[in-house]
Amino acid sequence: AATLADLVRLTRRNLRGAESWFGGRMADRLLQLARHYPELPEPARSRWDDGLLGLDIGDELLHLRLSLAAAQVPVSAPQRRYLEQLEKVLGQGPAGNRAEALAQPSEALLKTLYALPPSDAVKLAQGAVLQLQSSWRAWCHQQEQSHGLA
Repeated sequence: AATLADLVRLTRRNLRGAESWFGGRMADRLLQLARHYPELPEPARSRWDDGLLGLDIGDELLHLRLSLAAAQVPVSAPQRRYLEQLEKVLGQGPAGNRAEALAQPSEALLKTLYALPPSDAVKLAQGAVLQLQSSWRAWCHQQEQSHGLA
């Protein structure tokens, strides 16, 4: 729950200092998870997977926002909707029935990004959108496997 709350904040947090803020929060959580991991029974180890997948999503979210800023992409309606939908989806948390929750907003944002003049920053932003969608699906499927269908 705390990681999800941090991910929600990361969708709108000022980019200045966001990377160090998020990195510090995740490092603390990973240290806590690593300390208790050996003691956990196999089914309870999904919290470790949750922590890693949350870190991956946070890293890609930062990567997307930084790439968009570097590309000097004006904030568009699809970008705003994407971040709003991402915030909503992260607030609800991963579950098997939410694996495709980012499909439509990702498609809309990618369409906007593909229409821009090509640059390294735009290509990195495109890759980050695809990776966010893939990581979200993986987290939802992991939840489905460890907890059954939601």
